[in-house]
Amino acid sequence: MVEIKGLTVKRGGMTILKDVNIVVEESNPVCLIGNNGAGKTTLLLAIAKVVPAEGEMKFAGRELGQGEVSFYVEGMEPYGHLTVNDYYSLFKGLYKTGVKDIFGVYDKWKNTRFSKLSQGTKKKLLLELVISQPHKLLLIDEPFANLDDESKEILTSYLMDEAEENIVVLTSPSKEVVSGVCRSFYDVAVWRVY
Repeated sequence: MVEIKGLTVKRGGMTILKDVNIVVEESNPVCLIGNNGAGKTTLLLAIAKVVPAEGEMKFAGRELGQGEVSFYVEGMEPYGHLTVNDYYSLFKGLYKTGVKDIFGVYDKWKNTRFSKLSQGTKKKLLLELVISQPHKLLLIDEPFANLDDESKEILTSYLMDEAEENIVVLTSPSKEVVSGVCRSFYDVAVWRVY
């Protein structure tokens, strides 16, 4: 279980989110809902400890270590000159485990540079790397954006299975987009300071 109590996020001296309270139970994927600019991505980054935040975050009653979190946020742009094969090799060397090729990116695109992939294929590769990284908490920003229908079904199935083993938190602009995955929803706008 993940418990977040009284979390406040400030950026550039301004309070962005205030008094965030979330409880995420196991086997219960959670979705943070809100319009663009509501603070969904900022909240994910605070949970991942990439941006500073005040308040309490506990995982099974203890502090969550940085190595226990895997996250994806929209707009990630890694090195464009590396090929899919390069990323798979780097990942295996770093984590001593293979990449879960749930979308079949490797066989089709292994010799293609990241910069030459379509937006959808870039996202599939990044999602494969994120879900393959060892973790207890998986955070994904707008998981279904830029994915075709078949890939959305594959990802939905994977995330449902993933939630049986680990904590899953997603973001979305609307409930409808993630209704097949998430069991609980939090509207980020209630914590947003304007």
